[in-house]
Amino acid sequence: MLSDAQRAAYDRDGFIVVPDVFSPGEIDELRLVTEAFVAGAARLSANDDIYDLEESHSPAAPRVRRLKAPHLIDPAYFRASRNEKIVAILKDLWGSVRFDTGKLNMKSAGYGAPVEWHQDWAFYPHTNDDLAAVGIMLDDVDAENGPMLVVPGSGGVSPAPSANEAPFAAAWAQNIWADMLM
Repeated sequence: MLSDAQRAAYDRDGFIVVPDVFSPGEIDELRLVTEAFVAGAARLSANDDIYDLEESHSPAAPRVRRLKAPHLIDPAYFRASRNEKIVAILKDLWGSVRFDTGKLNMKSAGYGAPVEWHQDWAFYPHTNDDLAAVGIMLDDVDAENGPMLVVPGSGGVSPAPSANEAPFAAAWAQNIWADMLM
């Protein structure tokens, strides 16, 4: 499924971008389902087992930050989480795969909580380091609309401690990431 150049880029950088994995029809279906969930959030006044809401959320202006475990709440999300092409790409990289969990983060225009530089490592329960996060972009992403940024090669950097772990943790993390970005 992947070219030799894509495999080499993954080994070197720790990530790859593979465009057009989903058909336009599949993306349209995911967008419609997502829009329905956002509209359904109007009945909520607080986070629940499905939704994380933005602070500016109200019934008149539903604002969703995240759908928790979307693969468990709608068949379209379940199908996306098991997409044959994604599974083939992951198997091409590693030989075998196991799905752990999913979430749908939203970065809506005009509002939305920023996500500062971080490593996902600390947020996933695990006992080994053969993990990957797979992102499925439902909208086109470019420099103008706040894309996710990834530091090439940062997967080999030891996990950065959180600011709560030690008085100097934030400075350490800032310095190591500054070095990676230079």
